[in-house]
Amino acid sequence: MTKYSLETKLAAVNAYLDGIESFKDIAHKHNVNMTMLKKWVLLKGMSPVQYRTHAQEVA
Repeated sequence: MTKYSLETKLAAVNAYLDGIESFKDIAHKHNVNMTMLKKWVLLKGMSPVQYRTHAQEVA
């Protein structure tokens, strides 16, 4: 299983939330799994503290 840094996760999620590129394009650009990116976007609804804690647990 590949581990992604918190910075990579946040950069990919924020890129998607900007609404310019697709999941596929962003996943490729940030070299992350598209399914993981989708999960991270869903988790973005958490508070910043919850999101950071979760991101660090699964990293």
